[in-house]
Amino acid sequence: MKCSWCFASFALVLLAGTVAAAQDKPASKLPEAVDKVIRATATAFTEAFDRGDAKAVAALWTADGDFIDEMGAVTQGQAAIEKKYADFFAAHPGAKMTIAIDSLRALGPDTIVEDGHATVSSAKDAPATSSRYAVIHVRRDNKWLMASVRDLPATPSTLSETRADLEFLVGKWTAEHEGTHVDIECHWIADKAFLEATYHIHKGDHTVSTSTQIIGADPVTGRIMAWMFDSNGGRAEGIWSAGPGGWAIELVGITADGTYTTATNYLTKVEDALVWKSLARTAGGQPLPDINEVVLKRTK
Repeated sequence: MKCSWCFASFALVLLAGTVAAAQDKPASKLPEAVDKVIRATATAFTEAFDRGDAKAVAALWTADGDFIDEMGAVTQGQAAIEKKYADFFAAHPGAKMTIAIDSLRALGPDTIVEDGHATVSSAKDAPATSSRYAVIHVRRDNKWLMASVRDLPATPSTLSETRADLEFLVGKWTAEHEGTHVDIECHWIADKAFLEATYHIHKGDHTVSTSTQIIGADPVTGRIMAWMFDSNGGRAEGIWSAGPGGWAIELVGITADGTYTTATNYLTKVEDALVWKSLARTAGGQPLPDINEVVLKRTK
């Protein structure tokens, strides 16, 4: 699995006016009622999939949700997700799915991460295919929906694959957006097992905050993860997936004042620079405007 990486502190500065954060805390036991709802969503998904009902499948997402397949292709929004599944069902009539949930954990009162394995069979003589998956569930208007679903390779990333994909990011970067200036420096740590990124966020002549982010492969799930700690007291957690020409990044955060935030960010490589944008942003459960095309330039 290719790594996807984002300059999370910059994204979250723009998201909430201060660097948002998410705790990298151990899995928490879900309330029984919530656990049942999330598991019922998994059951509803497989039942709709087995019926070939693309509309019912897509209805389990938020209106602005996304699906990222194992090859990194991003499908955004319920209508596009419905079409993707309708095309799949047309090409694979009678396809069936089984799901095994490996873990559920709360990242906040309105955000739950689900990890599991899925197996799909589409024809009597064709072998079944298996993959890992990750789902971010969010509570909107007191209803739990899937904000992001991603398929992951059945085999976790190797350390060498992680190193190769992160190597591009080593160096110094800079970006500006609406009066906010960010300087970023990335270097290897722990014998190239992880990448450390440090951020300095400025407004005018003043340093607003600094933060540190550790990026690397989770040895259990094989996903590329990152954990950020901000000088203002916030924390953040992100999951990365490779996409066409770049990466998609799911962020869940909590600001220093306790406001939970989410965003789906995209990075696209352009020669020796990166183009960043942030969609499906929320703060305190309320939607925020998208941010489009901020250029991150390499300075060294």
